[in-house]
Amino acid sequence: MSVVSIDGMHAGASSKLEWLQVLRGIAALLVLYFHMGPHWAGVPTLAGFSKAMHFGFFGVDVFFVLSGFVVYSSARKCITATQIQDFLKRRVLRVYLGYWPVLLVFAVLPAVLSGTVEKTPKQIVKSILLLYPSGADNWLPTAWSLTYELYFYVCLAAICLLAGARRLQVVTWVVAGIVAWNAFWLIFHPATLQVGKQPLYFVLSAYFVEFLAGALISEMAIRWKSHGLDPWLWLPISVSVTLLGFSVGTTSGYFDHVDFMKAGTFGIAAVGMLFTTLFVQFSGMSAPRWLVRIGDASFSLYLIHPYLLDQMGSIRYRYLESGPAIVLTLYSLLFPGLIVLAAWIWFRLVEAPLMAWVTRPRVRRVEYHPSETPR
Repeated sequence: MSVVSIDGMHAGASSKLEWLQVLRGIAALLVLYFHMGPHWAGVPTLAGFSKAMHFGFFGVDVFFVLSGFVVYSSARKCITATQIQDFLKRRVLRVYLGYWPVLLVFAVLPAVLSGTVEKTPKQIVKSILLLYPSGADNWLPTAWSLTYELYFYVCLAAICLLAGARRLQVVTWVVAGIVAWNAFWLIFHPATLQVGKQPLYFVLSAYFVEFLAGALISEMAIRWKSHGLDPWLWLPISVSVTLLGFSVGTTSGYFDHVDFMKAGTFGIAAVGMLFTTLFVQFSGMSAPRWLVRIGDASFSLYLIHPYLLDQMGSIRYRYLESGPAIVLTLYSLLFPGLIVLAAWIWFRLVEAPLMAWVTRPRVRRVEYHPSETPR
């Protein structure tokens, strides 16, 4: 994914917000470490880290808030129905063209070649089209979040089309409505909310609030330049919000598994992280290049890392489990570096060329009529 920019704002010498790429990279690494936790739990010298790694799922909340910020920043420029349609088409294509090659190479082909296709035709079609909003049903474990991503694109396009200049007010009211709906079920029917059985669970998901929170931050960011915001003054506040949300979220498994409670803790922490990232960006501090590069490849890393972990775990159990502890430890420590490297290669060879094709300007073909030839 390319570096994004916000119209009318300057970040140091460049308008490109490279620190947002850093945040993407951190989010992808958090999810990687979350899924790597069970692998390290079986290594005596590394098992102590696995409990903390459990909270790496927080990376998904960061992705949702960040996506809301970036996508809304792009969508707000769309005024006409044609522009909104083009915006929606580009965003949807980016998701599917990033997802389908990974699905084909890492899930479909291995299953077909080994004769272990266990899904029904209906499940296969819904997995291909990203119609499953849960990890258990998808062929690609991390694809569930892309279903929410696509839903956000459609809703945002509808808001831009129907609300026009009043989109900020509409977004605010939608957030308030979703919070009120989930709060009602939390107060009066908590058992139903805990298992996700409340009506309109997907349509009014608390995850949607995280996307829209990012959209609201985008609107705020547009206004910061004219108000002469001092990033160093607000940075301690944003860091405190991050720490507060994360600290409360880690106190109980209740915040892990109930979407509304998760959004109210880890989602708030993600909002704090986005604010912190923006304040650091606006301070003019240079972003670490290696984290920017990981951020560039974050979509590839997010999608392919479960399969790479499975293969590396299989090698460990087959060849290293009964060997010297030092060998097992060193091998396990290589997991994140090797997976990030593989994701970067995939990004450069597959994702980046496809994204370049999607985003390149299309030249409209002008029809030629002989009668219109100048004489």
